Amino acid sequence: MQTDFDVTVENGELAIIYDSVQNPLPLNAIRLEGDTLSYTFSAGVLVRCVVERQDDGSYTGECKTGNGETGRHTMKPPAS
Repeated sequence: MQTDFDVTVENGELAIIYDSVQNPLPLNAIRLEGDTLSYTFSAGVLVRCVVERQDDGSYTGECKTGNGETGRHTMKPPAS
């Protein structure tokens, strides 16, 4: 499923909105350390994601819920 992430910097902090199918979800606890981006969001349950920068500039990694479900997120930069 393809969705969009709106990435901005607000007051010197990274802010990301995940434009999900149902409604926009703000990402929380955003941390960018080296090539690793981590964040959480709530989709009825808390989802924690850790994604790694890839050679093409995208970020890919795993997301986990508190009840053990997993999925993958890939963030690609806009096409030029």
